[in-house]
Formats: sequence, C-alpha cells, structure tokens
Amino acid sequence: MKNRDVFAHQYSDLDHESAWGTIQQDLPEMKTAIERILNDNEGK
Repeated sequence: MKNRDVFAHQYSDLDHESAWGTIQQDLPEMKTAIERILNDNEGK
C-alpha cells in the first residue's frame, strides 16, 4: 500500500521506476483477479 499513498498524495516523492514496476507487474495481476471475480459472480 505504500506505493498507493505516494501515487495518490505525495507526487513529488514518486519514484518513476517504482511506478513503472507497479504498472508492469501489479496491474496485470489485479486485472486477472478482477476478471476472475466478475466471471465467478456472473451467474449470481
């Protein structure tokens, strides 16, 4: 959650390499998890 705080509130402290790492690694994983949840709840 540390990155979220920096992204949302502390722009001047943003480490662009860390942000890019989050975009490349965490967002695809989050997308997969959200798609799984939506598919599981589709018939409910």
